[in-house]
Amino acid sequence: AGNVGTQIHHIDPINKGEFVWVVNAQDVAIIGRYFLSGKFIPKKTIALTGSEVKDPQYMDVLIGTNVADILKDRFTSDNVRVISGNVLTGEKIEADGFLGFYDNQITVVPEGNQLKFVLTKGWLGPGFDKFSNSRLFPTFL
Repeated sequence: AGNVGTQIHHIDPINKGEFVWVVNAQDVAIIGRYFLSGKFIPKKTIALTGSEVKDPQYMDVLIGTNVADILKDRFTSDNVRVISGNVLTGEKIEADGFLGFYDNQITVVPEGNQLKFVLTKGWLGPGFDKFSNSRLFPTFL
């Protein structure tokens, strides 16, 4: 539900030389609004997400809007990474960048540039502060 290429593959696979056009639901609404009113209104609903956002929510914005207007006073800290899209496939943008044309989400996460000492908090640490159901860390007791 959402991976259009997989759905097309299972319903009617594409052969060599064939083309398939895909339109998402928000773009269908924009096209329909254009034919009903005769005006192009490029509004779309995006999700403002991430662990560093004070109030994650859905927002109605214009396509290609400036991210600085959306993110004004919404961070929980200053050392953050702003991503146009999701964490796995999105693109890092500056806090005054713009929302990508195909993106329906803005994600704000910690930058991750704080160093951890290897023997205490890093991968070699004893794990006294980590949860464990198995016997991997001494906190299983």
